[in-house]
Formats: sequence, C-alpha cells, structure tokens
Amino acid sequence: MNVAQAVYFVAPQVVEIRERPLEPQKDTVFIRSLVQGISAGTELHFYRGDFPSGMEGDLPGLSKRLEYPLVYGYSNVGIDERGRRVFGFAPHQTCWYANEADLIILDDSISNLDAVFLPNMETALGILQDLQPILGETIAVMGLGMVGLLVAELLSRQRWINLILVDMKESRRPIAEGLGAVFINPQKESLAEAVQKVTGGRGLDRAVNVSASASALQDLMEVMAMEGLIIEASWYGSRPVSLSLGGAFHRRRLTIKSSQVSNVGGHLGPGWNKKRRMELVLRALSEIQPRRYVTDHFSFAQAPRAYEYISKGHENTIQVVLDCEQP
Repeated sequence: MNVAQAVYFVAPQVVEIRERPLEPQKDTVFIRSLVQGISAGTELHFYRGDFPSGMEGDLPGLSKRLEYPLVYGYSNVGIDERGRRVFGFAPHQTCWYANEADLIILDDSISNLDAVFLPNMETALGILQDLQPILGETIAVMGLGMVGLLVAELLSRQRWINLILVDMKESRRPIAEGLGAVFINPQKESLAEAVQKVTGGRGLDRAVNVSASASALQDLMEVMAMEGLIIEASWYGSRPVSLSLGGAFHRRRLTIKSSQVSNVGGHLGPGWNKKRRMELVLRALSEIQPRRYVTDHFSFAQAPRAYEYISKGHENTIQVVLDCEQP
C-alpha cells in the first residue's frame, strides 16, 4: 500500500497536511505528482467554508461529501509508472492511482507549468463557446483572475473584436494592453463613461463576468447594448446574490446565461463532446503557453501557508502552484 501526503481542509481557514492511504484498484496506474495548481476561486470557497451542499457530482477531484474534513483539488500534473507525463483531475496529494481513461497524456509541446492551467483553459473555452462572439462586436471581460485572463487571451485572438478588460487591480493594466485590449479600472474611472466612449454610445454587445461579484454583474447590466448577452461564469458558493432587474435588464431585453464547465452546451450540436473540447484545450495550452501567469511557487509542505497567502488577495498574484519536487 502506498501512502500519499494530502492537503486536508479541516475547518474554515484551516488546512493541514495529512497522510492518506492509497489502495490500488484493478487496471489503475500509479502517478507521482510533480506540480499542482491552486484555484483562487473554487478552492477558496472550501478554504473559507462557504460552499453549498449537493454539488458533489459537479466537482472533479472531490474526495467525498461536501463536509469537513475533505480533500480537494483538480489540477495535478505528474509522471506515471510508465514514465509518461500526465495530467489528472486529482486532489492535492503527492501521489495517486487513476484509471488510464481518466489521464491526459502530455506531449512535449506542453510544459508541466502550462499543463497546470488545463482546467482553467477548459473553463475559458466553454465560456467562449457559450458567448459565441461575432466579428465587429465590443465584448468586455469583468474580472481578470486566471479564468478571466484566459478568456481574454482567447478573445484577443479573434480578429475584429473590440475587447475591453475590467479589473480593480492596476497590475492587470499592462497585461490587458499587451493583449491589445482597452483596460478599465472602475476604481479610477467611471465604467459607464469609459464604455460609452469606446463604443460610441452603443454599449456592450456581449460580456463575461468572472469577478464573483454581484455588484460587478449589476454594473455590467447598466452598460449593455439592446438585447446584449452576459455570460455569468462566476461561482458564488453559498452566497445569495441580489440584482435589480427593473431597469436596464428589463428595458434592454438583456440575457444573462450561466456557463459551467461540467457539460458541453447543447447549442453546439451533436458533433461536440468533452473529448473534442479537450483536444482544443491541449492545442490552446500549446499555443498560448500560459505558464507566464504563474506568479508564486510554494512547496507541497507549505500548502497551508499558500492558501493563507491567496486569501489575502495580493495585487500581483495570479496563479499559485505547489511544487512537489521542491523541498
């Protein structure tokens, strides 16, 4: 029997490293972890204790029911017993067993750090498929965390789309400008006035909210064009959301649509499934090479400190990784 070192969420804002016995099942392979990505969105809900019940089936990498103590995580890059570099939607632990069909084999065009972004890239591609951008439109992304930045990366590759990126962290400005986008910091200028100026008074055709902020969603509603579409891609956990629907939402016939990565949208037609989307994810990782967004490295033993660090929302932090080979 192998024993893994695993990250356990044991109570709100309490994370511990514990041993976790591993029992191999028939036809599974053994994987040793190399590097893991921490989600500053979903995982912080577990860290803070504001997760709803009844979502177990929607969360890959969840070890059990949504109650403490639990093991979670879904971005694990390792090397299997055959010497292949693989990605697995596995919890934060130093080794694991998996069925061959649940592993994604990585080729040389994707580095270990690029592979850490696989779940976020799959989410971003799903958002774009739900958004269905049209050439010539003005589209905004609200919230430049990791998913928002990858959505922006993908949109910036769509020629003849006018892209606006919105975030309250001024450190995101040079990134936005590097993508050829207009950057708006609502703490420094009026969102409404800036959008009016960029669009010539028309408003936004489409927008993506990945800020996990209801007030940001409300602000987006106020700057949308007639019959505009907002993709709400945030996960609010157990927090209730209050919106005013009597103004712009009603008058402009707006649509707010949820995007969630667990399923492929039926509007794409029968030719699309998760396997086909994953092929596109791997291509995007190879071409975009998002490893430049890794800002902070922690050893696996430092995981409790890493979560505390992320929860403080540092200005320049984008993606935090756990390095299993770092002492």
